[in-house]
This record gives sequence, structure tokens and C-alpha cells, in this order.
Amino acid sequence: MKLNKGYILHVKADDDALCLQRHLEDYGYQVMTANTYAEALVQTHCTEFDLFLLDGCFDHGASIQMCLDLLKSHPEIPVALWGEAIDEDAMAGRLDASAVTYLTKPLSIANLVREIEEILVRAQK
Repeated sequence: MKLNKGYILHVKADDDALCLQRHLEDYGYQVMTANTYAEALVQTHCTEFDLFLLDGCFDHGASIQMCLDLLKSHPEIPVALWGEAIDEDAMAGRLDASAVTYLTKPLSIANLVREIEEILVRAQK
């Protein structure tokens, strides 16, 4: 049995979620995927997560609103936005929404895991 390094809710806007889930599980994380914002909210009431990983490619503003809502209902759980490269003003707007960090795709699985580990370590302090 693998050591559980953390429980992640991945809210996705694309079809890469199953692949990402398998890779993160190979590194010892448990991952639950939500296809919609509404599904994510239901899952947050049923499961205790260590990290919310939000795909930043949802409709304009939706990822920011998700971030704010999740931080309001679960302030102890870090939120990371993950998406395509965007301009600095847009990134600042998303980070101003209190996301822990903005992770830019493409990002190797090893680098994503390193970022996740750093986020989880910071959250424990």
C-alpha cells in the first residue's frame, strides 16, 4: 500500500484529468476529480481535502469565483490555479483572489508534484 501524501480535489475544465489523476496517484496522492464547479462543491462537503487544484481554463472569472468560494468555506485548505500561460494582469487578478499560486501548463508531472509538495508544506506552517 502506498503512503498517502495528501488528498487533492482537482476541478478540471479539460479531458486530461484522468491522466493527471493517475500520475499524481503514482506519487502517493489521492485525487478526486470534479468536472464542474457544482460537483466540486458537493465533494468538498463529503470529503476532507488537503489541496484544491483548480483548472484555470474555466469561463472567464469562474476560476476566480471558485477560488474565493472555496477559501471562504474552507479557509484552512490551500488553493492552486493551474492553466495555460496568461498575461501578467490576468494572473495578478487570479492571485489577488487568494490562490496559493498559479501553475502554468505545460508543467511536467515531476515539477507539478514538487509545487504541490511545497504548497502542502507551506500550509502546515
